[in-house]
Amino acid sequence: MSLTAILWLLLFLGLAAAAMFRPIYGFSLYVLAFYAIPAGWWWGMGFLSSLTSRWSLLAALIFAAAVLFSRARRELSDTLARTAFMLLVLYAINGTIVHILMASNTERSYNGLVLIWKQSLLCMLIFLSLTNADDLKIVFRSILIGSFYVAYEIIFNHRGSIEGGRLEGIFLPGAGEANYMAGLMALALVLGGAFLFFGKKYDRCMAFLMLPFIFEVVLRCNSRGCYLALLAGGARLFMAATGKARRYALIGACLAGLAIFFQAKDENISKRFWSIFVAEEERDTSAQSRIEFTRAGWKMVMDFPFGSGAEAAFKSERGLPYAREAGAVTYRAVHNGYVDIAAAWGVQGFCLYMGAIFIAWWSCRRALVHARSTGQGNLVFLGASLEAALITQLVVCAFISSLDGEWFYWVIVLMLGYGTLYAPPPKERTVFAQAENSRLQVT
Repeated sequence: MSLTAILWLLLFLGLAAAAMFRPIYGFSLYVLAFYAIPAGWWWGMGFLSSLTSRWSLLAALIFAAAVLFSRARRELSDTLARTAFMLLVLYAINGTIVHILMASNTERSYNGLVLIWKQSLLCMLIFLSLTNADDLKIVFRSILIGSFYVAYEIIFNHRGSIEGGRLEGIFLPGAGEANYMAGLMALALVLGGAFLFFGKKYDRCMAFLMLPFIFEVVLRCNSRGCYLALLAGGARLFMAATGKARRYALIGACLAGLAIFFQAKDENISKRFWSIFVAEEERDTSAQSRIEFTRAGWKMVMDFPFGSGAEAAFKSERGLPYAREAGAVTYRAVHNGYVDIAAAWGVQGFCLYMGAIFIAWWSCRRALVHARSTGQGNLVFLGASLEAALITQLVVCAFISSLDGEWFYWVIVLMLGYGTLYAPPPKERTVFAQAENSRLQVT
């Protein structure tokens, strides 16, 4: 067994023990088994993989036990948080009914259904373990360090390979393909930005050292959807922040521009980036085909509005005729998260899931407005970073089927955690709701 495997096992055991005293370390344990899953790296293919191939499941069970037996876990007393989790449970129940009654490809549908229940329960565990601001920071650190580890393996140990101008061959659960990995790394970029400007000294140093390498992985993934998502997220961060927070957002944008200038020297990267903005007649085959498959997917949703099971568009016999109309000859992904969920779990499932996302954003927004009114610039930037993370992922999933990806659930629970920890006093909540309703009506 290699030294790396020994260190990984010691870290796993250490985090498992720490979780019994502070449950949020159970999330760090789970993240360890997600980013550094033994089966995905050279050092874990021997002894560790022979012990078990279900390290993620083991980590989740330890996390659940830590939360269950903890006296310090958070109570689910916040109305918005309760509503969001109720919608997620209803979404999972709806998925179960759709799978039993209407699944076209039962094997894929079952796998997708298991992920819904698993991710919803994990989301609940994370929320219950977020008892204070330091717990929220531990989640941020875990995601940032996990992403940096992947970047370290890719850049310094030359893992993966460049195929067709893009990074492939990295094994991460649900994020091995270049587009998915780019979306996952983009989340770390946005969350790490909050540390870079408003974290403690060691958090700032950590973010300053790690973010350039994570950004390099995003560039190697060479995902147009991710580039566009980062632009949208950056714009949202700048608009949501005010005062000192806005100045830092502008500095962050400048640093990102410099990073692009120095790192994006590969012609494949620059050519693919600028292809986002070309006219319709200049689009390449890949971009045009995604539009066609999205149209075919929405047509399938219109024909089967109550759902056809996970990955029905287009990895099922019911979905295959629609894919063929768009030019496919066999099973393929629809590459659009919105269509993917609507075709899988029905319009009703889509509304339940998007409702949970909206409630989580509303909770985050409420706390952000309160922080802005009380002049807490660090909390404003933190809330704005979470809004930017949401926007980034919402844009990314328009190009890949990642709307129900595991890290999207992390965004949901982080917004709920922030919104609950920094919620305004009860009297101010009514004022906020009335103000936001008036603003939305005017808009």
